[in-house]
Amino acid sequence: MGAEIGSLALQLHGFLQHFMRVTGFLFMAPIFSQSSVPVSIRIPIGVSFALLFCATTTPSPPPAAALVFLFGLIRELILGLVIGGLIAIPFSILQSAGGLGDALSGFSTSAVFNPATGISSTAISNVLSLLGTFVFLSLDGHHWLLAALANSFLILPVGGEYNAMILFEPVVLAMRLLMSIAWRIISPLILCMVLLEVVLIFSSRIAPKINILLLSLPARIMIALIVILATLEISLGTWMSHLKHVFSNLPALMTRMSL
Repeated sequence: MGAEIGSLALQLHGFLQHFMRVTGFLFMAPIFSQSSVPVSIRIPIGVSFALLFCATTTPSPPPAAALVFLFGLIRELILGLVIGGLIAIPFSILQSAGGLGDALSGFSTSAVFNPATGISSTAISNVLSLLGTFVFLSLDGHHWLLAALANSFLILPVGGEYNAMILFEPVVLAMRLLMSIAWRIISPLILCMVLLEVVLIFSSRIAPKINILLLSLPARIMIALIVILATLEISLGTWMSHLKHVFSNLPALMTRMSL
C-alpha cells in the first residue's frame, strides 16, 4: 500500500511540474495566447500535453518540504512563460510596426477591438498581425511551437537546475534585431509620408486657399494602402526568415541555460 501511494505521489508530482510549464507556455506563446482561445480550452490542452510529456519522461522525486515543492512548481511556470514569451516577441514587433504605420497614415483615429489580442488596435496593425498568423500557420508554425515545447523537456528536464540569467543578453539582442526588422518593414511608408508632407507644404505655398488638411487625410490613407500592398510580400518574407531564426536558435539557448 505504501509503495502504491509513493508511486502515485511521484506521478502526481511529475504531472504538476509538466502542467505548470505547459500552462506558462500556452499563456504566452502565439496562437494559444490569443483571447479568442478561452481559458476553458487552454486548460484541457495543457492537461493533455502535460500527460503526454509526463508519460515520456522520468519524474523527479517530490521534495519533503512543501515550500520547496511550491517553489519548484513556480519555477516551471516561469520557465514556460519565458520560452513562450521569446517566441511571442516577433509577433509583438509585427504589431508594433503596424501601429507605427497607423500613426503615420491616420488610421490611429479609428481604433477597433481586436479579438485576437483582446485590446483595441488599428487597421494596419490588425492586418499585419493577422497576415503574420496566417503565414505562420501555413508554414506549419504550430508544429514549431510544439517542437519547442518538447525540446524544453529534453534539454531542461523538470526539476533540473538551470541558469535563467543566460537569457538576458540573447533577449536584448533579439529585441534589437526585431525592432530593426520593424523599422525595415515600415521604412518605405515613412519615406512616402515624408515626401507627402513636402508636397503638401509646397502646395500650401502655391495655393494658400486650398484646405490642405482636408486633402491630406485621403492622400495619407491611399498612399499607406498602396505602399503596404506593394511591400507586403518582402516585409512578411523578411519577418518570417527571422522568425525561423528564433526557432532554430532556441534549442541552443536552452542548452546554454542548462547547468
